[in-house]
Formats: sequence, structure tokens, C-alpha cells
Amino acid sequence: LRQLTRLPELFGDYQELLRAKLNPGELTLARYIDSGRLLHDRMFLELKEVAVRLRGARSVQGAHALLGEQLIQVSEMLGRNERALEEFARANVAISAMKGVSGSDRDGGRALGDAIQDLADLADRARKY
Repeated sequence: LRQLTRLPELFGDYQELLRAKLNPGELTLARYIDSGRLLHDRMFLELKEVAVRLRGARSVQGAHALLGEQLIQVSEMLGRNERALEEFARANVAISAMKGVSGSDRDGGRALGDAIQDLADLADRARKY
């Protein structure tokens, strides 16, 4: 449940920070927002899948091995989402450290680029599951 409330909060902050620090017409702004949106959407779908699997696990009576397997998969899914939430938070910190629309803060931009790449990598890994 915490992930369901934290995800829109972090993604909202992510978008607002990007818009505050990058020029509205910049291609990187759209690219970064799209990368974040892709990860947000995949995380949300994963959370829906967690709910479905937990609902299915309720119907497993007496088959402890099957139930255990289902719960392990749910735990792995939640763990991936938790790491993605951490990457959103990390990206938000990097974005907030940028100097702003002038783009003069090369280190902040590099940290942002690293965080965005991490978000994209996580989105790619989530797609494989």
C-alpha cells in the first residue's frame, strides 16, 4: 500500500522538478519525463499484478508449496518496485541540485543523466518480468 501512495508522489515531484530546472522546449525535458512516465506506468502495472497474485494466493488452501512460490514472486515484484522508488527519489535529489534552466551545472546534469539512465534500465528490466 505504501508503494501505491509513494509512486504518484515521487513521480509528481519528478515532473515538477524537471519543469522547474529545464527549459520547456528542451528535448531532454520531454525525454526525461517520458522515461519517468514509462517507469511509473510499469511500476503501477506491477502493483496491479501483485494485487492479482495476492488475490489468487487467497484461494490456495492446503497447497503450501504453491502458496510459498506465489508469495516469493510477490516479494520479488515488490522489491523491484522498491528499488525503482529509490531511483525516483535519487533522480529527484539530482534534479533539485541542478542550477536551473541555464544548464550551467555540469555535475548536476551528469548526476541527473545517471539517475535517468538508472530509471530507464529499471524500466527495461521490469518489462522482462
